[in-house]
Amino acid sequence: MVSENHFSVLGINAALGRTFGAGEDWSGHKVPPVVISHGLWQRRFGGDPSVVGRTAVFNGRHAVILGVAPRWFDGLDQGNATEVWLPVSAWPSYADLKDRGGRVFDLLGRLRPGVNVEKVHAELDTIARRFPTPFPLLTRVSPSWCGQKRNGSIGSSTP
Repeated sequence: MVSENHFSVLGINAALGRTFGAGEDWSGHKVPPVVISHGLWQRRFGGDPSVVGRTAVFNGRHAVILGVAPRWFDGLDQGNATEVWLPVSAWPSYADLKDRGGRVFDLLGRLRPGVNVEKVHAELDTIARRFPTPFPLLTRVSPSWCGQKRNGSIGSSTP
């Protein structure tokens, strides 16, 4: 599950079809859209380009395939490749997000050229301390991953 601007923030275009667009609201759709990985497209759909716009079943739920991610991109969870991306506004149990007791999202952003990573970490810590107690996990913000797109790949490091 990702925000509608997930791919655009990363500067990633679909290899086939398209990704979600910033500001798109999928909450009213009975059949939500998904972007699938290149690997899943090859294995399950035989690389058929007509897959875009088709409805398929993923984990027991119907979804319409909006696009296929580039071959080199399998998500940001290192060691755990993502095969299907669903926009957060289309999540069937969107109301469950009101539960602040669990870790649901990771914060992701892109730094402008020349911005100091340590300064960003300090600013995020300051922002997190401003949240009231109903948001206890936000008081433990600890950004440890900084990625940079280089020649079509996402790299990581721990500062």
